[in-house]
Amino acid sequence: MEITKKTEVAISEINKKLEEKCPNLSVELQKIGVAFKLCLNIGGICVSYLVIHDDNETYNILSTTENGYEGQGYNKFLTAVSIYLADTLTSIKILFSNTVVPARIHILSQYKHSKVEDQKSDEDQKSDEEIEKRGKVYNFFVKLNEENKKIAEEIINAWIKNKCVKPSASARVGGKTLKKKRTKYSKKYSKKYSKKYSKKYSKKYSKKYSKKF
Repeated sequence: MEITKKTEVAISEINKKLEEKCPNLSVELQKIGVAFKLCLNIGGICVSYLVIHDDNETYNILSTTENGYEGQGYNKFLTAVSIYLADTLTSIKILFSNTVVPARIHILSQYKHSKVEDQKSDEDQKSDEEIEKRGKVYNFFVKLNEENKKIAEEIINAWIKNKCVKPSASARVGGKTLKKKRTKYSKKYSKKYSKKYSKKYSKKYSKKYSKKF
């Protein structure tokens, strides 16, 4: 995967839309080793991000949001941005993401799926509390096609139009404090989840579905 001119143009277009509605917000994509970090910045500080990497020919995304900034739709917005940018970064056609978090399940459920593992047909009838209590891992395989790119673009535009929300009081900390928090949670997240779930599930399923689609 590589950041291309098309990637830079697409990010610039998104940031122009953000500047009109939410001038303190911006999207930034950084390459870190073989992975990419897609940030939503508030005043230049990354408060929510996705780590994107090529894992066995799947477009693998891992997400986190800093304490005090949860519940404001940042993860939903960044997921849409990552899908919208996908065809400018890679030729991979399948996005893979696994989660036990009900909010994350609902975010990914807005896209047309290649496959959803461990999800029963009556899952939509269950409450968030029931899903969370069960603690089951859901493996989403989402096609990176024009249909899902269009869905992502609609989500981006709707979010920018309707969701320019100030952070909670507990989140209004100085840049130095937030950077310390970001380092703490970044390490905690990547070590706890990426190794545990990404290796376990992506190797098992990605080759099967990348060949199929």
